[in-house]
Amino acid sequence: MSNANTTATAPALSPRAKILSGNPLFAALDRHDLETLAAFASERPMRKDETLFRRGDPGSFMIAVLQGEVRIIIPSATGKDRIIRVMGPGEVLGEIALLDGAPRTADAIAVTNGRLLVLERRDVLPRLRQNPDLAVRVIELLCRRLRATSRQVEDLVFHDVATRLAAQLLELTANHPRHLVDITQKELGAMVNATRESVNKTLRGWEEQDIVALSPGRVTVKDPQRLARFAPEG
Repeated sequence: MSNANTTATAPALSPRAKILSGNPLFAALDRHDLETLAAFASERPMRKDETLFRRGDPGSFMIAVLQGEVRIIIPSATGKDRIIRVMGPGEVLGEIALLDGAPRTADAIAVTNGRLLVLERRDVLPRLRQNPDLAVRVIELLCRRLRATSRQVEDLVFHDVATRLAAQLLELTANHPRHLVDITQKELGAMVNATRESVNKTLRGWEEQDIVALSPGRVTVKDPQRLARFAPEG
């Protein structure tokens, strides 16, 4: 008679809970809390060019991107808006405002059609109060955001256009299986604080070296390792 041991396998997280667990804010939650929050979350469609929220809006909810892409933009009174990030499937936006309820610091605009997972602040705060480990995660998240902001300032002050552009392209394409991003050269210039002409000149040089491929409204990174040589160390 066989005495083989059997190992009980915990059931997999629901798709919504799995998305939440991938964000640093919720990584410390146990299965029960993740599933509880996921049950409060709601799915909704996203339409291309839809405004998900504006700078100054109340920070009453967080969004996880299920399908599609969202651009985070800092608007300017002069019309020279700056794109600071492009968010794709599995990424979360608005979590800082979710914590403090303060007004949004940027606009979020849908780049494509897609689907979103929305979680309200009123459903998250009770879990924060009950879970010290989660509070520590929140502190770590805020520190990472502060470090990222410091790096952006350093890039703008100390690095040339090519260095800033290489770093930005690597970040934008890191999670795409084909290492591409749908973005115009003007928008890239806004992200790295450079003119469209200087961005074009740099990209054309990399295209001649077979590091990137260019098409209207799209940049494909063909050789991430070689492009990384132009980016800041670390």
